[in-house]
Amino acid sequence: MEEKWKVFWDPKDPHYKEREKIAKNLSLSLGISDFLSKLLVSRNITNPEEADIFLNYPEKRTYDPFLMQDMSKAVEILKTIKQKKEKIAIFGDYDVDGVTSCAVLYLGMKKLGFEVTSYIPSRIDEGYSLNEKAIFELKSKGYNNLVTVDCGTTSLKEIDYAKSLGMRVIVTDHHIPKDELPNADAILNPKRNDCKYPFKDLAGVGVTFKLLQALFETFDKSLDPFEYIDLVAVGTIADIVSILSENRYFVIRGIEKLKTNPTKGLAYLLNELKIVESEIDSRTIAYKVAPKINAAGRMANAYAAFKLLTLDDEEKINKAVSDLLKLNSKRQSTEREIYLYALSLLDLHPEYKDDDVLVLSGENWHLGVLGIVASKLSSQLNKPVLMISKSKDICKGSGRSPQGIDLMELLLKVSEENILEEFGGHKLAAGFSCYSKNIEALRKSVNKVYKELYGKKEISYYLEIDMEIDSIFPNMFEDLEKLEPFGYMNPEPLFLIKNAKIENFKFFSNGSQNFSGILRNDNSLIVDVLGYDLGINLLNLNWNKRKDLLVDVVGTFRIENSYNLKNSYIKFYLQDLSIKESFFFEESSENDLLNPILKDELDKISQIEVLNENLYYNKIAMFLPSKLKNVSLIKKILLNLESKKKVILISGTKSLLEHSYKIISSYLPENILFINKYYSINSNVLSKYEVFFLTVPEFLKNIALFDSIDCQIIIDEPFYTLFHPVIRKVRDFIEFRDYIFAKQNVSMFGALYDENLKELLKNYGFKILMASSANNNFEVTKERGSIVSIMKEYIDTRNSRVIVLNEPNRQKSLIKLMDKKLNINDGNVKVFNHSMSYREKMLAREEFRREYAYLYVTSFSNNGLALETKGYPTTIIILDVPKTALEFLDLVSGWTNKNQKISIVFGYDKKFKVRLMYDYAKKYPSFKILKKTYDFIKANNPEIDTVVSTLFKGENDLAFVVLGVLQEANLIKIHNEDIEITNPFDLKKLRDTSNFKENILDSWLLKNSIYFYENLDTREFIEFLKGDTTKIGARGV
Repeated sequence: MEEKWKVFWDPKDPHYKEREKIAKNLSLSLGISDFLSKLLVSRNITNPEEADIFLNYPEKRTYDPFLMQDMSKAVEILKTIKQKKEKIAIFGDYDVDGVTSCAVLYLGMKKLGFEVTSYIPSRIDEGYSLNEKAIFELKSKGYNNLVTVDCGTTSLKEIDYAKSLGMRVIVTDHHIPKDELPNADAILNPKRNDCKYPFKDLAGVGVTFKLLQALFETFDKSLDPFEYIDLVAVGTIADIVSILSENRYFVIRGIEKLKTNPTKGLAYLLNELKIVESEIDSRTIAYKVAPKINAAGRMANAYAAFKLLTLDDEEKINKAVSDLLKLNSKRQSTEREIYLYALSLLDLHPEYKDDDVLVLSGENWHLGVLGIVASKLSSQLNKPVLMISKSKDICKGSGRSPQGIDLMELLLKVSEENILEEFGGHKLAAGFSCYSKNIEALRKSVNKVYKELYGKKEISYYLEIDMEIDSIFPNMFEDLEKLEPFGYMNPEPLFLIKNAKIENFKFFSNGSQNFSGILRNDNSLIVDVLGYDLGINLLNLNWNKRKDLLVDVVGTFRIENSYNLKNSYIKFYLQDLSIKESFFFEESSENDLLNPILKDELDKISQIEVLNENLYYNKIAMFLPSKLKNVSLIKKILLNLESKKKVILISGTKSLLEHSYKIISSYLPENILFINKYYSINSNVLSKYEVFFLTVPEFLKNIALFDSIDCQIIIDEPFYTLFHPVIRKVRDFIEFRDYIFAKQNVSMFGALYDENLKELLKNYGFKILMASSANNNFEVTKERGSIVSIMKEYIDTRNSRVIVLNEPNRQKSLIKLMDKKLNINDGNVKVFNHSMSYREKMLAREEFRREYAYLYVTSFSNNGLALETKGYPTTIIILDVPKTALEFLDLVSGWTNKNQKISIVFGYDKKFKVRLMYDYAKKYPSFKILKKTYDFIKANNPEIDTVVSTLFKGENDLAFVVLGVLQEANLIKIHNEDIEITNPFDLKKLRDTSNFKENILDSWLLKNSIYFYENLDTREFIEFLKGDTTKIGARGV
């Protein structure tokens, strides 16, 4: 069993016997099962009376609101305000607890006849709790009375200011007070030291609800405060307070109301989210409903959420729901944008990865999502993370830490050096501010403090498991249901199942983040299993072992509806797993890079004797069908790595180079491959990697570096690299040809062929090998219409349906569209793209080959993956167009029988031209963009973050290409995060950069592709696929 797993009902535990007696007593006293009694004990419910109330009479744990300190005083003040018909303002908070608190009190006071308004501060502009500007604004509008909800206990200065204006102030809150309480007229907070209220852990909305109960009881006993209990339940669950005692009763009642008669706004939201009555529980509220309400406060103003909860007009509610969902989408995209930018910073500054505390900053990062991104990175990297939104002056940040590291302790020590302006929070989460100039000092200081406090401490955590089980038994789910609602301090029961097999194992969603299968053991347990965010633990599994995976697993049981709501199924949601046997690939090394798929491909090469023999020689040029060419090239790389030689793969331009890199990185791990994205290479890079992907201009810039080592040079697609008419007379390419023809350590591989090139190579002593494609049975059609209409036409064909779509985000959108319009859920779709890691791509390739799916979705540059799918023959539906002819040759090249028909359907839209030109513009920035960036740097002396966020609006790749080109032209110099101007702007120097020279051929390729696909001739295209490649290769010249 994993050391991080701690089982409460472990027979080896010294307290086991004692606990067993307590559980037996509960079972006998209450007439409940041993199973349920044990789960109660593991929740620290050991007294029969308490257990009976917990299970059967939760209403007994509700209390008279007047037991709360200052409740009578607050009611008397409000009675006076109502009698005098004075106006009153409710001051809330922007999170779910604050918004629901505001809504509950607002609706209740409206019903009682108060003249009431609400004020919720902006998270970005105002921050948490009261502020003097808002107080003055309310006072100036005639609001002399203030009730705070979910805030106010620590706002001493602000409440003093309100009192100085002659305002009455009532505080309702649940946060821990400071040593001194504010000078308010009444303070309702069960955490006050002098408050005798029996239950201390109410949420903010719970305290507000107690005030409303007291008001209804005082003013009109016919009114029922439980009319708003669904709002109370949502706020309570969202604020992660304990679901015990009074909170438990509130949530039970609230869920009942959500199922039967929810507040209008919540009813519309549930309907829009397609949540049916049987699915409404605390988990659904926490993970589906609450985040949508929270999005308003994170991204804009929480009033959008407040309006949803308080409006009665159906048209306005519909708009409020729409606004809320748009804000949530914006929150998701902003969160992803900052997350990806953070990862790119780690690529740009690999030294940060070694820091014990990760400190990252970006220009004007949205404060509403910084905490979410910090939490995500902290979880992934298992270290504290500080994310800082930079501005010209004061910067604000958010930090998260894993269990075992006290973030507040770190910041407290750092503050001794006067680096921080403000900070606050708790052990695992904190907010802070500092000056922009102190960010680097903060990074150094917090890492120094970490070492002082924790040394080389390994961060660990325990997964607290209720018990081990080996089967599902009668009444088990009835017992589990009695424990609901689940939440903090009453979590879903966690079970350990040992020595089980996961069968029908498959990854789903993008890459290998999640997986599903069937869990089975020797005791007749059979259940569907889902592992969200656990797929990464299985990336190194080889295929055969995945079929019978022997594991120990920890997770929770749930009963869920089928897609059509007609049936229910038991599912086991994993939280962790441990593989029982060593089923993993060995760590790759230069002599051991073979995985099962690559081995299978290489075995096929070995059977072609003449090809296999010649791979061991230099001065060889092979012109082969794309699949054969790619695998032969990979074998050539492996042969040289076995001989301890580095490999330099050279192509004529970026587009061609990226195509080959994508294919090879699907078979070999990225950690040995180097592709030059930003025009920077040095001796450190040379020692770190084994295979280098360079364009001709890049190679010539670094020729002395590569001449100093023992290496093999591979020319990829020599027709483009050496012989294409567009570059034949370009100086760099002439120089490169002369260099290559004088070398012995050179091999060439191409899928495009030209007779004149063959003669040229023979004259320079190259041995020529050629083979033609066996594929000659193609059917090509061009379809017009929407994606859905095209898919409907081909969805019921018996062929294997492969959709070609390059961008991962577009693939995701397509899968959602297929689910919505054609009821094809993502479990019936296999995906391959180049945002996946090497291991993920290997697993995706395995799934294409071995598992049936309704749809297969792939990017280009996949080495014939479309022809390897289960369910052959193939219909290939092209929704994107390739940048080069090579990408299409690759798509339809495989180990296939020449009689096998391949159907190709072109369904790309008219926007393909815009997408191609946009991608091109990101690789080759115009002189105008280069000049604008140069001038911005010269005028502002900015850091890299500022350039990226201000000029490029988060377009990281384009930004770093521009900076790389300017640095290569010796116009700027980059030092860590700073940029220095080194020379006046000079077009001549820019024209001498690698980027400018690569552009010569790439611009031709772009124009050629656009012309070809704008004027698609299906007959001509078929001839091209059958081998008429020279016409395509030299079109328009």
